[in-house]
Order: sequence, then structure tokens, then C-alpha cells
Amino acid sequence: MTEPARPDPGTALDPVARRRHTRRLVLISASTYVLIAVLHIADQRRVTGHTDPTDLVVRLGITGAAMVLATLGMLELRRRGVSWLQPPPDLRMSTAERRAASRALRPGGTVTPEHRDSTLEVARYLGRYRWAPWFFLALSGLSGWLTVTEPSPDRWWYVLSTPLFLGMAGYYVYALRKARAIVDEG
Repeated sequence: MTEPARPDPGTALDPVARRRHTRRLVLISASTYVLIAVLHIADQRRVTGHTDPTDLVVRLGITGAAMVLATLGMLELRRRGVSWLQPPPDLRMSTAERRAASRALRPGGTVTPEHRDSTLEVARYLGRYRWAPWFFLALSGLSGWLTVTEPSPDRWWYVLSTPLFLGMAGYYVYALRKARAIVDEG
């Protein structure tokens, strides 16, 4: 007896989820590019006192090309079925289902009976990110260490990012506990 062929995970995606996920990846890449551009311009001004347009165009062009290639690479890997690049379940849900799942994961939130299955799916998905609090805690520790040891005036970034990373670690600790409770209740 032969096993039926598995559909290609990239083509099995809901078109709405695929569009939302693509928009999310492009938005993340574009905002990262803007942040890199602003930091580069500020650094060049601080070091030289002015902005050299030729150097700026070359550096931002190379950075832009790298960001476009990285985004296209992520979209291709998603099409090939790489699990960590697949859209989260909330991108396939209606607005009402997403709101219900979001409310259930908040402090004091409860799972509504009509949205129980979709909330359970989001909670199971979130449970796969048990590593996230440790990751953000490590980033916070590194950022805090650089705040103390970095002698340059650019350490303002480390001062701002340390509590941000701590907050993200705390958010994931709480969200994972809440998701585990939702999954255990079934």
C-alpha cells in the first residue's frame, strides 16, 4: 500500500494567510532597513560632521540589496516548507477569532466557547516558543553588559534595549504559562 503524496506546504497555505505573512515579512525587512539607514546616517554625521552622499548611496544600496535578497530567500524557504517560516495560525483566522485568542492570552482572559478551537490552536503554536524568554534574557544581559563596558557615546542604544529585552522576556514567560494552561484545559 502506498502512502498518499503530501501536498507541498508552500502551496497548501491559505491564500489569506500567505498574503498576511508575506506582508509581515516585508514590513519587518523594510523597517529593519530604515533603522539601519538612520543609524548609518547618524553615525556618519557624528564621525565626519557631514553626510557624504556617494558613500551613503553605496552603503544603503548594498544594505538594501541584502535585505531584498534575505526577504526573497525567506519567502522561498517558506514555499519549500521550512517549519519556522510557516505562517502562525492566527494569520488564517478571521478578525473575531484572532481577537478572541488574543483576549484569552491576556491577564485574566478567558477562552470563549465559540472560539475554543482557534484559541487552542494559537496556544499550541505559542507553546513551540519555549526558548524565547531565554533568548530575550540573554540579549538583555548582553545589552546590559555593553552598557557598562562600552565607552562610546553610542551606548544609548544599549541603555534603551536592555529594559526592552527584559520586557520581552517577561511577556514570553507570562504568555507561555497562559498558553500552557489553555492547552492543559483543552
